[in-house]
Amino acid sequence: MIQTNAVGYLIFRVCNVLFLVLFAFATLYPFWYVMVGSLVPFSYYSTHTMLLWPGELSFLGYRTIFSSPTIPNAYRVTLLVTVTGTLLSMTVTCLAAYVTSERSLPGRNLLVSLIIFTMLFNGGLIPTYLVYRSLGMIDTLWVYIAPHLITTFYLLIVKTSFQGVPQDLKDAAIIDGCNDFSVLFRVMIPLSMPVLATITLFYTVDRWNDLFTAIFFIVDSEKFSLQAVLYFMISRAGAESIPGETRELTLAGEQIKLAAIMAATIPVLLVYPFLQRYFVKGVLIGAIKG
Repeated sequence: MIQTNAVGYLIFRVCNVLFLVLFAFATLYPFWYVMVGSLVPFSYYSTHTMLLWPGELSFLGYRTIFSSPTIPNAYRVTLLVTVTGTLLSMTVTCLAAYVTSERSLPGRNLLVSLIIFTMLFNGGLIPTYLVYRSLGMIDTLWVYIAPHLITTFYLLIVKTSFQGVPQDLKDAAIIDGCNDFSVLFRVMIPLSMPVLATITLFYTVDRWNDLFTAIFFIVDSEKFSLQAVLYFMISRAGAESIPGETRELTLAGEQIKLAAIMAATIPVLLVYPFLQRYFVKGVLIGAIKG
């Protein structure tokens, strides 16, 4: 009986390992395929269905992307919007979460209900454009930042995390002479760092991947984000609007697309290792009340 259980356990372990290996391969291979495809000539890419290693190297896609004068400017715009927007969003989110986490706040339930309402309904594209235009934000960098200053879902996660901080700690801080700002920055935020690190990552990715704001609300090409510039470059890949090597670009349009995907993805991936240890813990703490 013991030997039968041992054999069954061994079979389970083997099947479990095989399943996890296949799952990891299915998860990682698409990214690896895009990266390798961006580094090989189009002729090699088109004749190989499986790309496990770059048999030949060609940097045509990256050369095309980074030789464009708009790419460095787009990186600057996106970095400025991402850094500034994330800092402002985290500041406002923490302030709003602290206020709405106070059960003694008059009208707190109504305020939270109005905040949740914004998750369910919005005015649509045309009313949004009219509001932005009346506020003078069209074709300015503020249109990237101000309308997306708070994401309601992230606010609720931080609010739930703040509510989990024991009231005794806040009372002790107040007795020691702390005002609300001191309680927030000296008690609430240090105790909620896993959640805040996770939400910071979410805000960063949202800002970095913002495409539609530039398409709908930006006219000046000097203010296009990286995602918008790559989008238009991919759309025009192989067309006469891209100067130089037109025939080669026509054949290598797919290579340019893969290189553009990597150029937009790698900077965000570099942020993940620094915040990964907070990620799962932060989401769980912010999602569970108790």
